[in-house]
Amino acid sequence: MGIFFSKSTSGFYRDDLHGNAMPADVKPISEERYHELLAGMVANKPIVADADGFPMNLERTVDIGERIALQRHRIDAAYEQAMALIAGAYPRAEVNGWPEQVKAVELFEAAPDAPNPLLEALAQSSQCSLAEMAGRIRGKRESYLVAYGSLTARRHALLQQLREVDPAAADAEQQVAALDTAGLMALAKQLQQ
Repeated sequence: MGIFFSKSTSGFYRDDLHGNAMPADVKPISEERYHELLAGMVANKPIVADADGFPMNLERTVDIGERIALQRHRIDAAYEQAMALIAGAYPRAEVNGWPEQVKAVELFEAAPDAPNPLLEALAQSSQCSLAEMAGRIRGKRESYLVAYGSLTARRHALLQQLREVDPAAADAEQQVAALDTAGLMALAKQLQQ
């Protein structure tokens, strides 16, 4: 597994997970460096790109407003990574075609004898009936919607907790730091099973 960092997205990528879907500006980093960067981030040293596009921890004092903004960015980035994990089992072209597959299933359910080139092609390549292929597509869609809904609800809960932080509170920094963005990836892995 190779780990990469993108300056344009300020995100990390894995070749075994993201494949050809990585941004063009990714830079390779070692797993050891990845963990060093994450440890720095936990110590309130944001990850930024240096002049060459490689990640580094920024050494600076951050006020609570900036910490809140940074935590929101972390929540959004963790959500994007979790959703990528869910969709990562499929090539991007197939994910982009899911709405068309669902339309083909809806057409089949409304008029089973009507021409349905997409569903027919998928069923033929999988050597199954149109009804069986429609069931597979419907099942895949339902599983995805459960994962999407669960992860989106978790993201919204984290953002609500972040909005509830009183910047003037003595423990505001601890409240912000306590928001568990890693839970999004753990949930995504659980939903994949």
